[in-house]
Amino acid sequence: SMIVVCVMVAGRETANNGVRKMLALPVSRHALAAAKFCVPVFYLLMEMVVFLAAFVAAGLIATHDAGITETLPAIYLLKWSVGLFFTMLPCVAAMWAVTVL
Repeated sequence: SMIVVCVMVAGRETANNGVRKMLALPVSRHALAAAKFCVPVFYLLMEMVVFLAAFVAAGLIATHDAGITETLPAIYLLKWSVGLFFTMLPCVAAMWAVTVL
């Protein structure tokens, strides 16, 4: 899904000559590149939040249906979600670099 986001951003910029318009703004190229990198990182963060919520909801439903009275290890799931987020940052950076640069 991250590659789709990167390709959509790059396609939208080239279709409407958005790159030329953005480069004409009084903003440094480094700040512009950093802002464009924040878009897929934000989408990755939102994806991790949705996955965590889905895992917690599925876990609560499964434990309730199975009659398990133990608590759901939410901290464990949160730790792995945060770890997955930081693991995916280099991949998102590579996808962003391929589609933008």
